[in-house]
Order: sequence, then structure tokens, then C-alpha cells
Amino acid sequence: MDASLAFVISAWGVIDPPGRYGLAQARGNTAMLDNHHKFWGDVAAMEEGSPPHILARGEKVSLPPALIFQGTADEWVPTATAEALADAWRRAGGDADLALYEGERHTFMREHPTSPNSRFALQRVQEFIHRRGR
Repeated sequence: MDASLAFVISAWGVIDPPGRYGLAQARGNTAMLDNHHKFWGDVAAMEEGSPPHILARGEKVSLPPALIFQGTADEWVPTATAEALADAWRRAGGDADLALYEGERHTFMREHPTSPNSRFALQRVQEFIHRRGR
């Protein structure tokens, strides 16, 4: 037994902490800025722990199969950020699936858990786990 991951699922995750921090600064969201500081300490730590930054630096990291999904109207994770992470994951030798749900916001599954997109996203997660789980 080891601590390696069989897979990773990011559902509108904080996939680029310094990017989200920049959005919070631009929007004057002091609560989010405070939370970033409480968790990360400073921007340097955000950059050090940011998956896109880690991959851009060429660090040798484990890349389990990944499912990244979110809405195209996500107000905290731009679609381009999710696309860039999936591309970087693949370029680094990992397997990444990206699922974008047209017009959906950051927490669409929480806001509308029985909507068609929420149900489809949940089905996709279940299929991914079934396919990738050990």
C-alpha cells in the first residue's frame, strides 16, 4: 500500500490559486483575499503550490488520471485556465479529461443539483471513477 492517487477529480476547483487571488483582488473580494492569506500565507506560496505553475516549471510530479470539470460561465476559474491545465497535464505525460458545461456558473451542481448538466456531470464522474479506480 502506498499514498499514490488512483485519479484526481476537480469540480470547479481552485486549480490556479494565484489566478483566483488576482480575480479576487480585481473584484475587491476581501473575504476571498483573507481566505487565501490564511491558507497560503503569501503569493509566492500560491505560485509554488499552483498545479499550472508546477507543470510550467517542469517539476517531476505524479500525474494520476484527471477529470477536470466546470461551467463555461464560472466566475472564479476562467475556462482558459481549465483548458490550459488539462493541456499542460497531457504535455507532461498525464491523462486529463476536461468537461465544460455551457453557461454554468462556479457552483452549478450545488445551485441546481437536479439540472440536466448537474446530472450529466455526476454521471461523468461516476464513469470516470469506474474506469480509473483501482
